[in-house]
Amino acid sequence: MTSDNPSPDDSPKRFFSVIDHLKKKFKKNKNDILKTCDYENLDIIRQEMIRGIIKLPDLNARDIMIPRVDVFFIDSETELKPVVTSICKAGNSRVPVYEGTIDNIIGMLYVKDLLKLLIEPSKKKFQLKKILHEPFFVPETMRLDELLFEFKFRKLHIAVVVDEYGGIGGMVTLEDILEEIVGDINDEFDRIELPEIEKLGKNTYEVDSRMPIAEFNEKLKLELPEDEFDTIGGYVFDLFGKIPEKGESIRDGQAQFSIKDISGTVINRITVTVLKKKEGPMEILKTTGIALSSHDSGEADLMCDYYTREFGKRRFIFKGLKKSRKRSRSAAEPGAVASIVYYYRRERDLHVVNEFNVEHFYPSISGDRRKIMHLCFILESVEKTCGYDMPDEATYGLLRSGLDALSKSDRPASLSSFFILRLLNNHGILSDIHSCKSCGREIVSTFMMDIVDFRPLCGPCLAAGRTDACLQSGILSKTAMDYMEESLSRKFSAINHDGFGERDMLDILFNASLFIENYYHTELKSKPFIFSEQFR
Repeated sequence: MTSDNPSPDDSPKRFFSVIDHLKKKFKKNKNDILKTCDYENLDIIRQEMIRGIIKLPDLNARDIMIPRVDVFFIDSETELKPVVTSICKAGNSRVPVYEGTIDNIIGMLYVKDLLKLLIEPSKKKFQLKKILHEPFFVPETMRLDELLFEFKFRKLHIAVVVDEYGGIGGMVTLEDILEEIVGDINDEFDRIELPEIEKLGKNTYEVDSRMPIAEFNEKLKLELPEDEFDTIGGYVFDLFGKIPEKGESIRDGQAQFSIKDISGTVINRITVTVLKKKEGPMEILKTTGIALSSHDSGEADLMCDYYTREFGKRRFIFKGLKKSRKRSRSAAEPGAVASIVYYYRRERDLHVVNEFNVEHFYPSISGDRRKIMHLCFILESVEKTCGYDMPDEATYGLLRSGLDALSKSDRPASLSSFFILRLLNNHGILSDIHSCKSCGREIVSTFMMDIVDFRPLCGPCLAAGRTDACLQSGILSKTAMDYMEESLSRKFSAINHDGFGERDMLDILFNASLFIENYYHTELKSKPFIFSEQFR
C-alpha cells in the first residue's frame, strides 16, 4: 500500500495562531476582530472570506463531512471492469475501499492509478489492494483549522471521519473546508444541487433531508426535538417508524411532512407544510424574582432569566428595554430584585414583560469587580446544588439574604463560603455543620448570615459571651475544607438528592477553598485560621 502521509511539519501555524490570539483578545465580541483589518472598506467577497476564516476554529469535521449514506464506497474484491464502470458513473477522483464491511476502510483508490493500468495493461491478475493509498482517519471532533493544516502537511485532499464508537461517520475533503471560506466551488463534474430549503407557497416548503434540524427550526420557527436527531430527514424517518414511500405523508402537530423523493432507504427531499397553531387567550400574571442573567434579543429587546418566588426559573422578554430612556436597565443586572407584571401565552411558553418595578438593586456589587465575581459564584452554587427550575421558599430567602449581605460585606470570600454551607445544609447535606461550637446544641433553624460576624453560636452562648471554642474567623481554612469533604463523603451514601452527585458537591467545596486561599494570600497576607479541636 502506498503511503502519502509524511510527518507533519513542526513549523508554527502562524496564521491561525494570530486568529486564535485575536479571538482571545476580543473574546467578548468576535466582531471586533474585523475592525483590526479595515473590514468595512473591503468588497463583499473578501468580507465573507474573512468571516469564513474566523469561523473555522469553531467548526469541526462532523459539521461539514459528507454523511456515510452519501459516500461512494468500493469493495476490495471488485474486479477491474466493474471498478472502472462504477467510478465513471460516480464521477469521483478518490474513492474509499472497504473489506468485509464499510466500517473497515483499508485504503483510498486514486483514479489516476487506474488510468495507468488501462494505458499499460498487465498480464497479472488485477488486485485492487495493491494500488491503494493509506487512508487518513480523523475524529469527527477535529477542528477545521487543525484539519486544514493536516491536509497541507500530509499533502492530502480527503480524510475518513470516524465517530465516537470507531465506526465510519463520513468523508471530508479539502474542498469542503475551502468552501467554508470562499463559498461553493463548482467544477464541470459537480451536479446542479437543489437549494437546501425552497418556499413553494404559504407555509409550504421543500427541504433537503440533510438540513440540520436546528437550522430547520430556526428558519421555520418550529420546535422539533434537536437532541435526538441531527437532520430533518432523521426526524421524519423516526416519525414514520418504517421506510416510507414516495408521496406518503405524516404529521406531528407542528407540521405535515410528505416524501418528495426517496432512493432506496435514503430520504432525499421532503415537502413540509407548517400547521397553524391554535392559540388560547393571553394571561396576565405577576411575580417577584431575582435576576440571574441577561442577553440581547434583537436590536432593542433584552432576554432575562429570573428566579421567581412562585414559579422557579422563568425567562422574560423586556421589549424595547435596550433603547428605552425612560425605563432603567437595572432590572437586567444579575442580582437585581424586581416585581414583574407580564403577559403569558401558554402555547408558546412566552413571558413578555408589561411593566416592572426594581425593588432592590445593588450598585455596591455592580461597581466592585471582586463582589461581581462572588455574586456569580453564589448564583452558580445554587444552580449546581438544587437548580432554579422549581420554586423553593428557603432557597429564595437564602439568596435574598445572601445578596443583601454581599452588598454590605467587606469580606465576600468569607460570605460566599458560608452561603454554600447554609445552602448545602438547607438541602440535607452536612446536616450537623451548624451545631453550636460551645455547647453542641443544634442551631440550624436559627443560623443567620451576619454581615460582620459569621460565628455559629446558639443564642444562650452568644448572650453569655462564650466564644472560646467557636470559629475565631469568618474565613474558612483549607483544614476546614478537608473536614467538610471527609464529612460529605461519609454522609453521601445516606443522602437521597436526585440530580446532584458527590463530585458536584466536592467541586463546590473545592472552588470555595480556592477563593479563600486566594483571599488569604492577596488580601490578608497571613496564614489561615483553623477549626478548634472540639469542632474536629
